[in-house]
Amino acid sequence: MRIMLNNEIIFEGKDISKITDIFDSAYKMIIDKGQVYSHITVDGLDIYENPIESLTASEATVDSVEIKAISLEQFKVDILCSIQEYVSRSISELNRLSEEFYINPDDKAWNEVSQLLEGIQWIEKASMFLSANDTSAEYDHILEKCNVQAEMKLLETAVFQNDLVLVGDILKYEIYPRFTDIDHAVGQVLKPNNEVENDVVN
Repeated sequence: MRIMLNNEIIFEGKDISKITDIFDSAYKMIIDKGQVYSHITVDGLDIYENPIESLTASEATVDSVEIKAISLEQFKVDILCSIQEYVSRSISELNRLSEEFYINPDDKAWNEVSQLLEGIQWIEKASMFLSANDTSAEYDHILEKCNVQAEMKLLETAVFQNDLVLVGDILKYEIYPRFTDIDHAVGQVLKPNNEVENDVVN
């Protein structure tokens, strides 16, 4: 197995018993270059989760591993794109989901609310990372819009109390407008990047 980082071989051999140490060293090299770990590419296949576990499970068949790192700026843009993609997709479903709770929610509807709570927690963590790595006013604005702790607690309480109408109200009158604000705020920050990409394409 050959493991590469930034086009340099950092390991080559069959014994990967110290794979954790190899990756720890790679992570340090990435940080020292002011970059952020992104994912690994194993024989041409991109893997974004549990890289060490994936390699350990398939070590006998793996030939080439590339550890991918990107700049901090690109990583922040990728996070913003993910946030916008998530809230945009959710916005189109929130009104429908709220109506289901006004009538008679099935197991699928309850599962969607559970997934929504997980999504809100992810938004919180992502926005905190952005705030910690950028002090500009525009990122402070995004952090303010992404602060959905109050809405999350309201929704958790309504779910715990099994108050169907309240769940519907929170989805429609609290989460929906908050996600709309997030979508707009993130879109404003991404707009210059999108304009540059369009200029390159044209």
